[in-house]
Amino acid sequence: MEYQVHFGTLNSQQAPARDTKKFRIALLGDFSARGNRNEISVGGELAQRKVHFVQHDNLDEILQRLDVTLQLPAGPSGAMIEVPIRSLDDFHPDQLYTNVPIFEKLLGLRAKLLDPASFDKAASAVRALALPPGTVLPKKTKSTSCHIPRTRFEDFSQLLSAAPTKQEPGELKTLLRDIVGTHVVSSMTGKDELVAAVDQALSGLMRTLLHHPDFQALESLWRSLDLLVHRVELDEGIEIALHDVHAAEFAADLSISTELAETGMYQWLVEQPAMQVHHGAYAVVVANYQWEKIPPHIDLLARASKVSAAAGASFLTSLDRASLKGKGDEEHPLVKQAWNDLRELPEAAYLGVISPRFLLRWPYGKKTDPIESFAFEEFSSQAGLQSMLWGHSTYLAAIALSHTFTTDGLAAMKPENCLTIDDLPFYYFQDRYGDQIALPCTEVLVNVALSQQLVNQGIIPALSMQGRPEVRLGGLHSVQGKPLAGPWNPVDIAGITPVASVRVVETPMASEPVKPVQEVAAAPAASTGTDELDDLLAALDAGDTAKADTAAATGIDPELDALLADL
Repeated sequence: MEYQVHFGTLNSQQAPARDTKKFRIALLGDFSARGNRNEISVGGELAQRKVHFVQHDNLDEILQRLDVTLQLPAGPSGAMIEVPIRSLDDFHPDQLYTNVPIFEKLLGLRAKLLDPASFDKAASAVRALALPPGTVLPKKTKSTSCHIPRTRFEDFSQLLSAAPTKQEPGELKTLLRDIVGTHVVSSMTGKDELVAAVDQALSGLMRTLLHHPDFQALESLWRSLDLLVHRVELDEGIEIALHDVHAAEFAADLSISTELAETGMYQWLVEQPAMQVHHGAYAVVVANYQWEKIPPHIDLLARASKVSAAAGASFLTSLDRASLKGKGDEEHPLVKQAWNDLRELPEAAYLGVISPRFLLRWPYGKKTDPIESFAFEEFSSQAGLQSMLWGHSTYLAAIALSHTFTTDGLAAMKPENCLTIDDLPFYYFQDRYGDQIALPCTEVLVNVALSQQLVNQGIIPALSMQGRPEVRLGGLHSVQGKPLAGPWNPVDIAGITPVASVRVVETPMASEPVKPVQEVAAAPAASTGTDELDDLLAALDAGDTAKADTAAATGIDPELDALLADL
């Protein structure tokens, strides 16, 4: 069955005025952790949200202004722990140890076990925390902060009906049972085994917080921003603006109307810059979201492309690693059709999709980045790649584009000259034989064959060699396979008049015509491939469950196992 695209419409307009001495970057992401609280605004209400302008030394100030507090479940009961984040340092385990009171309670429990005078009472209290046999631990879910929801297109607007989920912090006894209960059994009597159980609970709680999808999404966002700020010259005409919008909110906003001028994104990226005399149009929009190669996500990418094209700005975003596995000619027919329709969309000249992600920091541990509070090793084979902090490679593209702007100026930018970003972390993995294996800087090792396959599909590969502290982008092209359009290389699209103040950089590929995609009015569900799409989404959900089950059964993350096999 054929899938009916939902690409939306945008009437003719003049692109915002542009100061050619400026290179303005709009960062879209969940900077205040609104997704953790399920707070959603769209349209004009979203567009009224404050935009924060970044300087070299004001990241902590912005964090304090946003008043960020995460609510994360401690264990099976779902009781919540509040984690305040007021500075970049607050993401570090030592600061978490200080700022989250339950750690102090665990430390006090440990001290009582070590004191002969209080051991018996403390031991009894610890044994009482044991969870009943067969207690089912909650499975990890994807964060709505950075992952576009996996659902049908018409269901994106239903996200608005969900109520905010802010809860009261859990009671102490419930939290202790959740945290300690999985590490203790009621038959334990010896001091050493009880102390060891509490030590395991301490490390387990730290991993629970650090590796919760919402915490990882927030830490990745702010550490990526910190990297960008320290790699570009903000005093040389480069400006960075933060737009606080989480992935589910972004999807809901772009889906509220077929008229894209009614969306908050259009008002933020096109209308408001046109009225800002001292700022002006954006050059690049970096969307900190993870997309899957499925038709509803492709619909949203098309809509985002139209809005960015109206702004005269490139739209850079990330494809998740699972979407790298299938060859274009082996993909599901609905996926293949929707992706081809996207690539044929004229505005897709402004869309750059990059994958995989890159490592942002070393895992905490004795030999990598030790912490002071207690003995802690963050990395484990079972958690694998999920126990490492990854950043969207869109930031590397933003760094590359900023460098060529600083060197060449906007009109003469040559993005292909600045594709390698160095001085990045990589990790040594110790296998079961005790041998050290250097991992690449990226979560997937993109070899020559895979790189060519991705380029053929219009995806920008992030390339890394084993044991080398650098990532090279495999070009800066659009999903059309042509040089990425932006103010340095504007593309004439029917209905959009580019600003004439910037010289067009002529390239043979950029001048090739593209076939416009006509959006078809929604047909009855039976004729739109709805059943096929539901089956596809269900299969992806089942695949996620199978991976988690495999990790639990084998003791090693299947994605880490696959990466080691590639090496």
